[in-house]
This record gives sequence, C-alpha cells and structure tokens, in this order.
Amino acid sequence: MDDVRSRIRCRCRRGVRELDLLFERYLSDGFDGLPDSELANFERLLEQPDLDILEWLTGKSRTSDDPLQALCARIRAQLGY
Repeated sequence: MDDVRSRIRCRCRRGVRELDLLFERYLSDGFDGLPDSELANFERLLEQPDLDILEWLTGKSRTSDDPLQALCARIRAQLGY
C-alpha cells in the first residue's frame, strides 16, 4: 500500500499553485490517516480537472459524484474550510 500512497503523493503536484498548497497541507496533516478504502476515491479525485478539484475543495461548487463530494467535504474539514 505504500507504493499506492507514494504514487498518489506524486500525482498531487498539479501545477495550479492554490491546489498544490491545499494538497500539500492535506498530505502533511490528513493523508496518512486516510483509510485504505478511501484511496481509490482519492485517486479518482486526482483524475478530475484541476479547476474543478479546486472549486470542490474550497466549497465554491459541488460534484454530483457522492463519494467524491464526501471525500472533498472531509478534506475541507481537515483543512479547516
């Protein structure tokens, strides 16, 4: 499972500064506590367009994908949004 987490950490470097900062904070504060059962959802989140992810994580919009929305809500709570 460590290979999966390492791969996900690399994929969190997006090139959109604001999103990179959010992921950086989450990776240092909450990612290691993410249950293995949620890793697939996190990987699906990373497959989405950067600007959509940014809006979901900042609460400016919502995704219609319930598992992704729940994950984004947990990440926002972890980050204090």
